[in-house]
Amino acid sequence: MTNMSEKYKLVDSVSINTFNHDAEKWLKIIRYHESGTIIAFQQDAFYRSTQIISNKKILKKYLGNYFRKYLIGYIQFEQGDLFESIKNTVLILCNERKIKIDKSKSLDNLLIDIEGKGYDIGLFMSHIDNLIFDEKSLLKLEQILRKFRNFSVILFFTQNITYKKHLGIIKKCSSLFSNIDIYPLYGKTDSLFFLENNCRLWDIKLSSKEKDSIVQQTGGYYWLIRSILRSIRDNPNGSLENALSDHLLMSKVEVLWDRLTREEQQILKKIENGSLDSKDLISEEYNYLLKIHLLNLDGNKTSLGIPLFKKIIKRDFQVDNIQILSNEIFVNNKNVTYELSKGEF
Repeated sequence: MTNMSEKYKLVDSVSINTFNHDAEKWLKIIRYHESGTIIAFQQDAFYRSTQIISNKKILKKYLGNYFRKYLIGYIQFEQGDLFESIKNTVLILCNERKIKIDKSKSLDNLLIDIEGKGYDIGLFMSHIDNLIFDEKSLLKLEQILRKFRNFSVILFFTQNITYKKHLGIIKKCSSLFSNIDIYPLYGKTDSLFFLENNCRLWDIKLSSKEKDSIVQQTGGYYWLIRSILRSIRDNPNGSLENALSDHLLMSKVEVLWDRLTREEQQILKKIENGSLDSKDLISEEYNYLLKIHLLNLDGNKTSLGIPLFKKIIKRDFQVDNIQILSNEIFVNNKNVTYELSKGEF
């Protein structure tokens, strides 16, 4: 039986059950020579792939006794040539395994040589949301997947690529998008696991009520949880309320808000302002936000999955009601020009 210290050494962000569940699902896609797509608003899921890659016991468990025939790698693609990044990663994997390969060959010829040596390749690729608008690259990647049975990819997106506006390219790339999974924000079990692990790491003492409040306000988003805990760590005499209003935290909340489409933002604004209508309830965006838990439904009551978004929505509402006419400032049609200090103006 694995003791607690071994568990935390294995994974410091999610429970063992969640880790094993994801490892099994993702590695079986590679084992069966398929490809997959993970849509996860919470980016932490991306980095779990590196923990899987470095865990030989997990690789053997889900890839089988011949797991060493798989070259498994991770690409964080920011910009540049996608296929050059793939080639460089394949070369690194070959070098790590001391597989002799001609580095001057094209990606296609490299894959032919690696297949001839009896190896399969599985690549996890993150930060590629812009690819959905790059049809040329997606079609090229699709062609490679169809041509080489020993090559698989698992793509991580933060945005919903299953909207109708993207269906054209998804249909053209049936191999690339043969497995699509949408991941919600973490539930309470995994969120508390992560929170408590960081409390131990930073020697932070919190009550159960305070822990629940942090999880509730952040919707279980790890990046936000860690930011709050860092504020508490660095300001031991401050209150939880201060940590929840920290400017660094709010800058992160704004990053997440900006990751949403305009239509998704509008749904969340309507939820907060109580102006949701029947058309919204049957929209793609509404159902997607429910699925990833950015909206919570309790009976007939709908609420924000990340309550910290309320501050962004309130700010946007105030900005929407500000007008500047003839160098005078109006808020809700009231002239406040002469109520402002020089700095405020």
